[in-house]
Amino acid sequence: MEIGHRLKQIRNKSGHTQDSLAEATGLRRAHIQKLETNVHSPTINTLEVLLKACESTLAEFFKSEIPQCFPDGQKDLHEKLHDILSAGEPWTTGITVNIEAIHKDVQIRKRKEQKKLRPSKERKAG
Repeated sequence: MEIGHRLKQIRNKSGHTQDSLAEATGLRRAHIQKLETNVHSPTINTLEVLLKACESTLAEFFKSEIPQCFPDGQKDLHEKLHDILSAGEPWTTGITVNIEAIHKDVQIRKRKEQKKLRPSKERKAG
């Protein structure tokens, strides 16, 4: 998932333009545009502010992505994470994790694992 693409989907679904979302959140329109085009990655706090203005939540934002990050044997961990994000506890709003970095790390690990499973190509003798 590209964070910016998902953010834009939610903004469009809510009926906001970049200008109206900027006004509703106090963020600059240019910053929102950079987030939507993946030039910048949002902090959890910024993402929460944007999602709240769009009448959405972190749990909804990551709903389709969370299961892909966990092996089948760890679905209980996925459910716990979903519950934490859904609860909206005050301590979760202080987290300033760079979501994009976590997502990229997961994707890199998946690619490395896929490369290990592919048969190596034999080089032709010249």
